Formats: sequence, C-alpha cells, structure tokens
Amino acid sequence: MNIVKNITLKGQSYPICFSSNSLYRLEEITGMTMDQIGHLLESRRAGFRILQLMLWAALEGGRMKVSPPNAPILSVLVVGDLIDDTDGGPGDVWRNEDNSDPNNPVPLHPVLTGLVEAWMAAFPKARKDGAARPPQPPVGNSPGTSS
Repeated sequence: MNIVKNITLKGQSYPICFSSNSLYRLEEITGMTMDQIGHLLESRRAGFRILQLMLWAALEGGRMKVSPPNAPILSVLVVGDLIDDTDGGPGDVWRNEDNSDPNNPVPLHPVLTGLVEAWMAAFPKARKDGAARPPQPPVGNSPGTSS
C-alpha cells in the first residue's frame, strides 16, 4: 500500500507518493538504483538534481494515485519552477542543515521533510533504525536462486 502525503509548493497543496511506477521512472531518469539514491539521501549528499528528480517522481506518484486521469503531468522543469516560487527558493527548500549554531539548528524546509517522509513511507521496513535506504534483496534460498 502506498501512503500519499501532501506538500505545499508555491502556495498549493500537491499529493506525493513514491509508487512502484514513480520509483521505476526515478531509477530510469537518474540511472541510479533505489539503494544508491537512498544512500545519498541518508548521507545528506543528494544534490539539487537528485532532489528535484525525487520530488518530480513523488509528484508523479501522487498524481497517478489520487488525481483525476486528466490531471496535467508536471515536467521536471516545471517542478523546478515550483521550487523557485516556494518560500525561500531552492537554497532554502533543499537546505539539509545549518551548522552555524549547533545549539539552535534550523529545521528542514517542509518540502524536504515531506519528501523524506514520503520516501520512508515507501520503504517502511527498510531498516530498524529508520535509515532512508530501501531493503536489500534476500540472499540464499530466495525464489529464482539456487543453493
């Protein structure tokens, strides 16, 4: 079951969801596996390109799950424009930490928080410690393997 969350971009609420189809498209467009993308997210090394593509995929997943069939498909560039027009622009939306005052850290932007929550919802049993990477395939006597 996919969990649909909502985020606000440019003052408008949008459903987001990392569905099978949106994850497929994300892997296809980035050339990276879910594990690689999750590792970048977990290590806070995902750059603007990966984060924007992740947001695009999540918006596509949300659109496919809850929007009417005639809802417009957002391009990656339109998603970038939405980020530009969201409070704080891309520098604030994608800021993953502020180390200037360790006693008073600046909270993550709601868009990035929502994106991470949607990612975690797609992989609820990924790791007990709540890391962002998806689970690894089983090894050994799995269907399709021989021992």
